[in-house]
Amino acid sequence: MRLSLIPLFLEHPEYAELVRVVARKLDPAARLTLQCYYSAAVWFQRKYQSGGVPLPNHFSRDLRLESIDNPDDNLRALAQRHKELSGSFANWLGTYQHAAQIWRKGLEYREA
Repeated sequence: MRLSLIPLFLEHPEYAELVRVVARKLDPAARLTLQCYYSAAVWFQRKYQSGGVPLPNHFSRDLRLESIDNPDDNLRALAQRHKELSGSFANWLGTYQHAAQIWRKGLEYREA
């Protein structure tokens, strides 16, 4: 279910206006998940989409992340921060990339 968050935000950037309100209502673990997955969607959008409605970078400050121009470097920093804050040794970067691959395959399917 969590993996669907990245494609959801990439397909529906209009949901960005609600994400901060929703995050405030969640318990800390769920909030961290939402913040990190949304932030990953921000960086994937900047990597793969040049047009459309941009996703605002709502959570970098909350996560204490510095944003730079390279989306891949931002994704790596996000994954490291997710690991630190969650205490989980999951491969967060791989998890984010898998969700983005699912989204991109859906785009390819629709375009075919």
